[in-house]
Order: sequence, then C-alpha cells, then structure tokens
Amino acid sequence: MRNQNNDALVISATFSNFWVKKVLVDSGSSADIIFHDAYVQLGVDNTQLRQVNTPLTGFSGEMIEPLGEVTLPLSLGSYPKRSTKMVKFLVVKAPSACNNILGRPSLNLFPCNSVYIHMNLSSLLRMGWGKPWEMKEWLENVTRIP
Repeated sequence: MRNQNNDALVISATFSNFWVKKVLVDSGSSADIIFHDAYVQLGVDNTQLRQVNTPLTGFSGEMIEPLGEVTLPLSLGSYPKRSTKMVKFLVVKAPSACNNILGRPSLNLFPCNSVYIHMNLSSLLRMGWGKPWEMKEWLENVTRIP
C-alpha cells in the first residue's frame, strides 16, 4: 500500500522565548535556517550576527548568500518532555512560506524522529520517546502546506 501523505511537516517551536509557528522540519536540509523577517521579529541584537562565507543552494539551483549566523535557544516539546538546546541558524533574506527550517544539524542535536504518517515530531528526551497519541500539543500545532 502506497502512502498518500506527501504533506510537509510544519510545527511550532520556541525560539529565544518566543512561540514561533510555521517551522518547516526538513531532514534533507544540511543547514538550520531562520528567515530574515522572523529574525527581525525576535528582536535579536545584530551584534550577535556572525559573518559566514558559506553560500546556500536554493531549490532551483540558485546561490543564496546568508546574512550571517546566529546562535539561539530552541525549545521543542512541552513539560515534562521539553528540551532546549543552543542552535546555530543561518539568517537568510529570501521569500518563504515558513519562518524557519530545522535541518539535519538541529534534528541530530535533539535526536528526533520525524513521523510523517502521523504528522508529528517526537523527540528522545529524558523521559523517553513520545508517542503520537500522547503528544496532542504537537498535533494541534501542525500546519499543512498545500
């Protein structure tokens, strides 16, 4: 039986103590991205932005130069299964339907298991693996992108 669910996995998460929606989980991305509009709305001091010389390749093969790199606290889950890590994000000024992209670096940092069939993200935290039916808060914050 073929899986008919080809929707993107989009969650909500806490960045620098701000609840951010439209966070794309992309295990195919080699970088963690925060788009410039979301970066500005977080009110992060620009002195925290470090220059990087690593161009990114977009979906259509175009090269995108990041504005820099910033390290922000990222929190996933809710009490008692909540974890916070410092994550390095590349700040990118480009149009996007989402605010952030969580790529392999953050997915490996949190050890996560993306479960697209259930449209949720469960993290291996101190208390063990979350179950899809126990993680109602994840399911309530999932947004489908057509």
